[in-house]
Order: sequence, then structure tokens, then C-alpha cells
Amino acid sequence: MSVFQVNSQAGKPIFSGGIKITPISQAVRLQLPGAPFAFSWNRPVAVVVQTEKSAEQVLPVHDLTRTVQIAIAGLTLFSVALLLILKRT
Repeated sequence: MSVFQVNSQAGKPIFSGGIKITPISQAVRLQLPGAPFAFSWNRPVAVVVQTEKSAEQVLPVHDLTRTVQIAIAGLTLFSVALLLILKRT
């Protein structure tokens, strides 16, 4: 088994008023060799919309939560580094 896997998967299509909507998700899985557990992170990636008269359109899903989490992690690392520098002086 691979340590790091990224899989994209289409969900069950939804039909409404002549429109077909299909959600697309991505799963990232990290499992260390021999470990009985794994870290798994699922997120929405896009929505595919197809009408009877037009070609399919892929609408990306902007994950605001991930952006905020990365910003919080960066701010935390910056704060720790600043506190360590101030503590030395």
C-alpha cells in the first residue's frame, strides 16, 4: 500500500428540471507503513452541470475553510517564532 494517495471521485448525479448536476470530490489519504490507522481528508473540488441543450460546464468549488486553516497555521507559526525571539532578548 502506498503511503500517500490522492483520489478524485464523481458522486451520484442529481437530475432536476432537465439539468444534470454531478459533484466531484477529492480524498487525500496518508497511512504510515504498519500503522493500524490512516489520516484521511475529503474535500469538494467541483460541480459538473449539464443541460439538455448545452455542453457540460465544470464549476470549481472554492474551499474557504482550507484557506482559513492555512492562514491560522501560518499565523500560529509566526507567533511562536516571534515569542521565541522576544524570549531570547
